[in-house]
Amino acid sequence: MGRINSINLNIASDMVVLDASKQIGGSSHIIHCPAILASKNDVISMKKNPVVSQEIALFDQIDLAIVGIGSVNTDDSMIMQSDLLTKEDITFLRNGDYVGEICGRFFNRNGEELEGDIADRTISITLNQLKKVPLICMMASGNEKIEGIRIAANAGFFHVLITDEETAKALAG
Repeated sequence: MGRINSINLNIASDMVVLDASKQIGGSSHIIHCPAILASKNDVISMKKNPVVSQEIALFDQIDLAIVGIGSVNTDDSMIMQSDLLTKEDITFLRNGDYVGEICGRFFNRNGEELEGDIADRTISITLNQLKKVPLICMMASGNEKIEGIRIAANAGFFHVLITDEETAKALAG
């Protein structure tokens, strides 16, 4: 997915992915643009960039994905803290039936991926493409993510969950 970095965040998620892929002998590819752009036309223009289009073409070749999950209903989520979503976007997501975000893609209580304006402005693997990856590991913890983790599991958005004891107990209970 594109970058979710912001002047408000103290972490560069793409650098975490790069370091992790090196540790396991894999490779990672960074999409050199924001994950969510201002308009659908910006996405169309960005996809015309040969570097970006080559990176997007690699989505169908992923054999291992390590993903996280963000909660729509907390300000602690990296994507909700970033400057990528407008106040109107956040209000729309929170007032709707949306519970979580994986790879910049939002999903509802039925495990259905968000369609429409925000999705049209997003440069990232879709959740349907993600489901085709042979091995998807999700790293997630926190009570605010329990509902999203459950829904993501039922929707087939990951195969393996790496979590802490408190979250595991809450999921089992």
